[in-house]
Amino acid sequence: MAHRLDSAALKLERAHEHVRTFSQHVQRWLEGKPYRVTRHLERDGAEHIYGIEVSSDPPPYLGTIVGDVAHNLMSALDSIAWDLSGDAIQMLSESDRRSIGFPIAEEAQRYNPRPIRFASPAAKAEVERSQPYHGEIPADEPLWMIRELNRIDKHRYVVAVPALTMGSQWIDPGVPYEEFTHPLGPLEDGAELARFRFGAPQPEVDMQFRPMIDVALGYRLPAGYVLDRLVEHVEKTLIPRFAPFFS
Repeated sequence: MAHRLDSAALKLERAHEHVRTFSQHVQRWLEGKPYRVTRHLERDGAEHIYGIEVSSDPPPYLGTIVGDVAHNLMSALDSIAWDLSGDAIQMLSESDRRSIGFPIAEEAQRYNPRPIRFASPAAKAEVERSQPYHGEIPADEPLWMIRELNRIDKHRYVVAVPALTMGSQWIDPGVPYEEFTHPLGPLEDGAELARFRFGAPQPEVDMQFRPMIDVALGYRLPAGYVLDRLVEHVEKTLIPRFAPFFS
């Protein structure tokens, strides 16, 4: 016999499966050695400029997997809204049933509670408290990201691009340098990875690069991090928040 929140839990598990699939495909792409690090010396070797040559972009279907994650999470949220509507659903018209959903707004003035109008006052209040506009940066709140990724995937497809992340490392051979820059951002062919400036020419020194390359959503955060965070928010924050309404 099905219980309240069972549907949301099943869709959440499916989202987990898509996240795992995404990570596996990113790893497979990296194992194909899709880039090569280059080194260019200036000022007689006192300045080392490292760049990258990209030979293979990540497969376009990575974006569709991101879309699948967002779709399952949005479906889980709508299932929560359906369950919050309680036994009243049995008396509703088909049109009213189709209108039920989990509202998400970036701005308070745009919040529309109509999709949860059949829920209890306490449940409605909890849905409102979960809204992105209560966060410090609404556009970076998990609920808003879920909504936007799902919206984009419906009409286009989510673009995933390789990007350098904070975990990238340079192995220092022990020669001190005066200045070091390490840009972050999209991993594009010809992009600068790092620039080292030494007090004296050091042409024999070759800094070894250990990259942490992830796939980002456009020019935003690495997708692996974002997807884990979105699923975790629904699983560990929202479901426990609404579970008391069914106890």
